[in-house]
Amino acid sequence: MQKITKKNWRLNSSLTLFAIIGLVIAVGIVSVRHPHIFDFSLQKAFTLDERTKTVLQQFHKPLKLKGFFTQDNPNLQEFQKRLELYKRENSNLSVKIIDPNRNPAEAEKYRISFNGESILQYEGRTERFRGITEEKITTALNKLAKSKTKTLYLLTGHRERLEADRKEWGVSSFIKFLKREGYSVKELKLINEKEIPKEASALLVLGATESLYPQEIKLIEEYLAKGGSLFLTTEPEHNDKGLEKLLKKGGIELENNVIVDQQSSMIGGDIFSPIVNIFARHPITDRFDTSLQFAFARSVKKTMVEPKGSNITELCITNDSSWGETDFKRLKEQSQVRFDNSDMKAPLSLAIAASYQPENNPFNENNTTQKNRKKAYIVVLGDTDICSNALIGAGGNLNFLLNAVNWLAGDEESIRIETPHEGEAQIISIAQSEAMPFLFFSVFFLPVLITVFGIRICQKRKYQH
Repeated sequence: MQKITKKNWRLNSSLTLFAIIGLVIAVGIVSVRHPHIFDFSLQKAFTLDERTKTVLQQFHKPLKLKGFFTQDNPNLQEFQKRLELYKRENSNLSVKIIDPNRNPAEAEKYRISFNGESILQYEGRTERFRGITEEKITTALNKLAKSKTKTLYLLTGHRERLEADRKEWGVSSFIKFLKREGYSVKELKLINEKEIPKEASALLVLGATESLYPQEIKLIEEYLAKGGSLFLTTEPEHNDKGLEKLLKKGGIELENNVIVDQQSSMIGGDIFSPIVNIFARHPITDRFDTSLQFAFARSVKKTMVEPKGSNITELCITNDSSWGETDFKRLKEQSQVRFDNSDMKAPLSLAIAASYQPENNPFNENNTTQKNRKKAYIVVLGDTDICSNALIGAGGNLNFLLNAVNWLAGDEESIRIETPHEGEAQIISIAQSEAMPFLFFSVFFLPVLITVFGIRICQKRKYQH
């Protein structure tokens, strides 16, 4: 075997060292240009859900996100880090963070009313959302991808509250927020129509104080039988026998009372302005943790016998210190209330949601299987004031109302992405200047040091022989 000289050995060692250094540099360059995150957290907190990835694959052209956050918003940093995951998944996404305090004109242009509101833009379409969770972002993206504008019809002709009413108890703000959600809202005088338009995602009846005509009730029943949706608000003593009969077919009953809430008066409120913070499990109130404020409301409940195939949920429940006052005569004459045997005991429901399959209707005659038969969807509130300009911003009123309409219109969104529990996954943030020494040590110095030690050990063993 040919003896290797000391000079040749040093040359080979040098070449090996330079090759390893070159390899380390190449790996570093590739990792910078094509970064990849290895997520070893228990809840996969740094990995997008597969449903999010599927939604992102639908955007093949420039997709813009504008987030309106003040610099002191505590959620800004987490929001930006989460969006980096989205950008890595789809390079068409560009993100711009705008401080509404420093750029008020830009905030006014997009009608921003909330610190932490974001706008998504794609091919001339716009979708807005609030929140920083993956569920909120992906839900908004999914809505944007669907592209179709949904239409809500606002019933008129019965002294309802309408969009044009901008006074304290009008509903102009509620309609404005529905439009911001991407809905088209049109008024409908049903007495002049042969049917409710097929494009209607939901029919809104906001506090009608005059009874609907029988032919109008019939048209609403036919609309529901075809799989339509109804959003109805009512007030104490606003009795409409036709509507009450229609609602009972869906398993909903209006109670003739006015809610008295003693707990509300203890915190400086009015006994006729119940505050509700007890909610049932339902897509409308799922993970809802903000109180609702009503004003002069009545209770609504399930009927004793529920329709077949129905799913009825009493959404908002009053506290134990409340009751349903039924003595309207004493209330009007003496302006006094007291609980007695004729009144209705708590807990009472102020809102109810129902889905059911209308029985014996001609529109389902050919769809005999449960799977093919169309369901009707109804949400009833025992108060119209919750929708008013005066109360729309109180507590969680706005979010609750938007959730209800979204559920009726099929936009509550099927995307439910669980957020990892706090403490199971944490992001440790360090400045770039602090990170550079760790990068240099781990990527360059440590591999070179190991290589040099390895070569020296090999040399020592070689010369020992």
